[in-house]
Amino acid sequence: PYVLAAHERLVVLYNKLGNEQAMEKHLLQTRADDLADGDQIPLLRSSPQYPRKALSRATGGWVSLAFTIDENGRVQDAVVMESEPAGVFDESALAAFAQWRYRPRVENGVHVPRENVTVVVSYDIQK
Repeated sequence: PYVLAAHERLVVLYNKLGNEQAMEKHLLQTRADDLADGDQIPLLRSSPQYPRKALSRATGGWVSLAFTIDENGRVQDAVVMESEPAGVFDESALAAFAQWRYRPRVENGVHVPRENVTVVVSYDIQK
């Protein structure tokens, strides 16, 4: 757990510094036994922007996304599976997830893609 926590802090630091190349190099060079495979772990998250029209109308909802996490931990091929209300939050959710980074999957010491990952993004207006 301590190695993973330190790893996550480094990824966040590289991102804040705008050094994406160093971030990806770190992800690829991380020892496989330090990052044994398990559930997908987000290392970098970008919050979706609440669409202005939905905010002004106090509209809440959700978006279900499916995507692939590539061998570098990047989100690829994200698609909206379902959303409620349909089409209102889709673009916002896709834009946010394009920036997310995950811990790469490791199989036999090699980073490999993880396909058919799903997530639900909720949009709630806090009163």
